[in-house]
Amino acid sequence: FIRSPDVPKSIFEVEGARDVAIEVNSFSKYAGFTGVRLGWVVIPSGLTFSDGTPVKQDFNRVMTTAFNGASNIVQNGGLACLDDEGMSE
Repeated sequence: FIRSPDVPKSIFEVEGARDVAIEVNSFSKYAGFTGVRLGWVVIPSGLTFSDGTPVKQDFNRVMTTAFNGASNIVQNGGLACLDDEGMSE
């Protein structure tokens, strides 16, 4: 959990990261979602394999094939964490 303003909160705050990085995060530590699984992945549109195909296309195919997704109640909990009241806590 990062509170220091001089420490990047995202890998994409580091120069050049959009060309090589995928960011994976969850609400487990951020919002005390232990035991309840909800997270996110950020894949830059410009991130490609050596043959030029977008990484996000393959990632999306694998994720939508392998996982059913989070329940509505868990998704609503995640959204509540990101609204103004949730961010102030």
